[in-house]
Amino acid sequence: GYNNNGAYGNNGNYGNMSNVVRSLKDRTRDFVRQLDRELDYSRTNGTRREDQINQQAKQFRDAVNRINNNGNNNNWGRRDNNIERALQVGSQLHRAVSRVRLSYQSQTLWSSINRDLQMLGNGYGYDTQNNRGNRTGAGWNNGRMPSWWPY
Repeated sequence: GYNNNGAYGNNGNYGNMSNVVRSLKDRTRDFVRQLDRELDYSRTNGTRREDQINQQAKQFRDAVNRINNNGNNNNWGRRDNNIERALQVGSQLHRAVSRVRLSYQSQTLWSSINRDLQMLGNGYGYDTQNNRGNRTGAGWNNGRMPSWWPY
């Protein structure tokens, strides 16, 4: 980060990362509930596919909840296993929900979650502008993004 007040990135345009994490946690909780309700009223109700999507959504919620949102965290920009797990599971859920017909409200909520994930990825050194950009900083994954990175 560029300063010690929680801003991140090279220029701090995205504001306080603890706010992004808090927002991501709140939106994810709401999305998982709403997705479950929508699937119950869809063609996939009662199918194995519904169970799989709900399970992925819960895994994503759990991964997001493990992220530390302490505003005094000085680790922004450094590798964090909890962040990586949330990004990985989020990518898997993204693929799953993109194949399901969602309400406008759910689509909007998921879009906001994706923006939060992009900010989080940028804050931890992932180049999310180029589909599979590079992790900044030497020594991580030979400078290549993981195959699961969708952003």
